Amino acid sequence: MSSSSICEEKLALWPQPASMTHHMMQKSTIHSIPIRPVANTPNQWKLQISDSVPSSPLVGCHGVLERALQRFLKRILPFQEPDIADYTTAKFAKNGWWNVSRTLERIDTISVSIYAEDAHSLPDFNPLAPQCNDTTGNLLTETNRLGMEEYYDIAISDGSNAIKITAKTVLGVIRAFSRLPQLVTWTGNVLGIPCTPLAIMDYPQFAWRGLMVDTSRHFLPIPTLKRILLGMDALMLNVFHWHIVDAQSFPFQSLVYPNLTKGAYHPHAVYNQTDIAELITYASDMGIRIVPEFDIPAHTASWGVGYPELTIKCPTVSGEQSRAARNFDQSMREKLIDKIALDPVKKDTFDFLLNFLSEVFALFPDEYIHLGGDEVNGPCLSTDPGLKGKQSAVLHSQFTKRILPLLELNKKIPMFWDEVVSLPDIKLPKGSLIQFWRGQNELHLPTVYRASKNTKKVKPSGASSSKMVSDTAKENARKETAQNARGRGSRNKVVRTAKEHARKEAAQKTLDQAGQKARV
Repeated sequence: MSSSSICEEKLALWPQPASMTHHMMQKSTIHSIPIRPVANTPNQWKLQISDSVPSSPLVGCHGVLERALQRFLKRILPFQEPDIADYTTAKFAKNGWWNVSRTLERIDTISVSIYAEDAHSLPDFNPLAPQCNDTTGNLLTETNRLGMEEYYDIAISDGSNAIKITAKTVLGVIRAFSRLPQLVTWTGNVLGIPCTPLAIMDYPQFAWRGLMVDTSRHFLPIPTLKRILLGMDALMLNVFHWHIVDAQSFPFQSLVYPNLTKGAYHPHAVYNQTDIAELITYASDMGIRIVPEFDIPAHTASWGVGYPELTIKCPTVSGEQSRAARNFDQSMREKLIDKIALDPVKKDTFDFLLNFLSEVFALFPDEYIHLGGDEVNGPCLSTDPGLKGKQSAVLHSQFTKRILPLLELNKKIPMFWDEVVSLPDIKLPKGSLIQFWRGQNELHLPTVYRASKNTKKVKPSGASSSKMVSDTAKENARKETAQNARGRGSRNKVVRTAKEHARKEAAQKTLDQAGQKARV
């Protein structure tokens, strides 16, 4: 194996940085890493922060950066380092990695600085930057929004005892600290960073890098959620999509409607608001936004446990009637009770949601709120005498339109599952986000494209344009049309196929034109 290949193996980073340059092994230096000291000994690490300019994005962020340093040290703690006196030329030669004539250089400092504003070589210099609280040193969660700048550089030079981090914002520095543990290697003799001098330049390809955690079907205590957040930080993910409640349980504590937690699995399986606020701050320290999901109007069986007047029970559809008769497969209950929904027309429903969602908005500072909107079940709704004969899609659309002004009033941007974009007579607010959970065969692509005019296009960092639905989806749709046209011998079928093909081509042309107008 070549020296360069060994370096690539030792520096197998994920996610891969935008660029990385390093020296080949036989010409490189081993930089020794001191482990975090035990209690009652001086801290061997120094964190140098350059924020002398009053407008620096690092002002007030010392606490955030100190905690980022501690996370880095904890991640390399499983490794043990021999005494410096034991580093002999023979041990280096035995490993065969480093040129034995090079000196051992010991890193004990991390230097953090922000690019000067005259750094004309960097694109989009006036970056979107979150702010820190001067008193607590915490990242202000309400200032960390979609599209924040996360660009950073890492440089480790020969003859230096410092790792140099340069970024545009404090988020970039946090991402650099997440990268550092991946550079550290334990050889059996040395805990260090191989292949130096080393330089990394990195920025995210995607502004939204999320992980969804469902705590309704599987309750997870706060310490477990914190471990998940630490894992997200290590992988540079930045959105914790918290699917906090669903039909199966309601583990969210509402001070306005306390009986909602009667729908929890157990009185102890509940997140109180103090715990939630602490978790939001904990996540924000790592540059992770928490976006909660309260799925409405369907998936709300647990809401009706404490407030039964809110929901349409539909026992024949949800399986409750069969379960009572002991002729029911328990494994199917989870899916069937998802069909139970809030009454989509009753005034009391909207009075309740006005008060409840206002409480949610005040607790979760992120600008986005996920309101689900998936799997509204027509047969369930039709069991209500007042809704019998009414189309579920129309009811769902009317319900959504009545909720949207509440979001606008509270300066929240909605997120929905993909069913919402195909509702009749629906116009979502500008910037809305749609998540697709269904396959292409279930999607009506022209409707999706039409709805995408108002929805947010989460662009890769540095890209000039992006498409909400990929070119692959378009190509698959064309292939499906062509395949449907083959093998049909009937004249009528051929005519219908030709008409369908023409309709799809016309729709495609309209969508392409719309896409050209949308591109900058």
